[in-house]
Amino acid sequence: MKTGTMRPGRHLLYAAVAFGLLALPAQAEWTYGLHPVLGLSAHIDLGDGNAIGLACNRREYNPMYDAFVSLRVTNGLLHEGMFLVVFDPPSGIRQFSQIERPRQTAGYTEWPGNSCETYVTEIQQSGELVTAPVIFRSFGDTDDGSFIEYEYGGATLRAFGDDGYRALPEARRISLRGSSNAIRQLIAACPSIRLDIENNCGI
Repeated sequence: MKTGTMRPGRHLLYAAVAFGLLALPAQAEWTYGLHPVLGLSAHIDLGDGNAIGLACNRREYNPMYDAFVSLRVTNGLLHEGMFLVVFDPPSGIRQFSQIERPRQTAGYTEWPGNSCETYVTEIQQSGELVTAPVIFRSFGDTDDGSFIEYEYGGATLRAFGDDGYRALPEARRISLRGSSNAIRQLIAACPSIRLDIENNCGI
C-alpha cells in the first residue's frame, strides 16, 4: 500500500483506490444483511443494480494478519482502472491511500485490508461519499493550496481544495445515511474488526 498525507482541510478526507465508479441514481440507505451480489455485508444499494459495501474477511483476530474486512463494489462501478472516493467527514484530516492488488469475483471487486485501509471509520462518520469517473494521477501542494491531479476526457487537470474536489467532472454523491448502524452490526458479527479498531489497525 502506498500512503501519503496532505495539508489538513476544512471538511474533506479523500482516498484514491485502484478502480473506478460510474453514474449513481437514487439510493436507499446503508443496511446490514445479505446482498444478492456482495453477500453478507454492510452496504448501500445504488438503485441501478450496483452497490458498495464492507464485509467480514476474517472473523478470528490475529495481529499477524491484517485483512479482516473487505471493501466491495459491484463490477459495474469500475472506471478505467480508477476508483476515486472523496469523504465529507466531520474531521479536518485529509489523507491519500492507494490500495493495490484487488480481488475480483464474478460480480464484484474487493479490497481486503484492515479497518483503516478499508475506511471503516470514515464511512461511519462521514456525511457523504463523493466519486467521479476520472483517472487519479497524483496529489500535491502549491501556493494556491492542496490539489489532486487527474485525467478526464484526455486532458490532465487539477482540482484545488474542498470546493474543487466536490466539483470534479460528473461527480456523484453517495449517501452514507445508516452506515454507522449497519457497520456496528457488521462489527458485532465479525469480532476481528472490533479488535482491529481497538488496536488502531496494528499501528
